[in-house]
Amino acid sequence: GLSYTEVHNILSDLSLTVGSEIFDNSVSDTLQAKVVKQVPAPAENAKISKGSPIDLFYSQHEDSAK
Repeated sequence: GLSYTEVHNILSDLSLTVGSEIFDNSVSDTLQAKVVKQVPAPAENAKISKGSPIDLFYSQHEDSAK
């Protein structure tokens, strides 16, 4: 998954906003966390309005995707 910094930069570049950010118990350093899930989920050819929030779920164990 993308790092905290990478995903924030990409969302900004795409004119999207960060919604809720949920960190699991493995995260001891926010900057080392990786995105394991997002809502809405990415989908090919999906359309989303500018400014829409994207909820991000982080872990330091990338195999934690639910």
